[in-house]
Amino acid sequence: PDRSIRPREKVATPGNEIRENSPPFQLMLATAIHPEHFAYVRTQLSHQEISGATAQLLYSLLEEQYRNQNLSFDKIIADINNEALKNFILKKAAADEYGSEPGKYIGLAVLRVRYEIQAERRREVEMLMKQAEQRSENQLLRELLEEKIYLDGALQELKDSIHDRTAE
Repeated sequence: PDRSIRPREKVATPGNEIRENSPPFQLMLATAIHPEHFAYVRTQLSHQEISGATAQLLYSLLEEQYRNQNLSFDKIIADINNEALKNFILKKAAADEYGSEPGKYIGLAVLRVRYEIQAERRREVEMLMKQAEQRSENQLLRELLEEKIYLDGALQELKDSIHDRTAE
């Protein structure tokens, strides 16, 4: 076999593993550019709730700097080893991507990530409901139905909050 052809290595760069428009990536990008808002973000979302390698990397960098009380844009940029990601962030920062009110953008992005998390859980519950129904597990089916009803309400609340904030 030709050894010069290797499987593509997954590199955490925008446009490769992470879609540039994914809510977690957009949230962490905005927070990396405006790290003064990380204290709020970390009260709303844990590292485990952030999907995607690049978004998780940015969360980890911010968390480490936050704990060391050394949170700054310059330090974040210095700590990023991936040149493509570093250049992407610098380009977005130079373009003033988040305008004069980054806090509003970040607050909205948190809601979008929370919506994405709840929607994924709802899909899981629906799949589990189908399996429970096929196996005639009525008690489990009732519990899952209760969770689905709760998630439907939570999703509607998040959707309304997102709509209200985008209308401002």
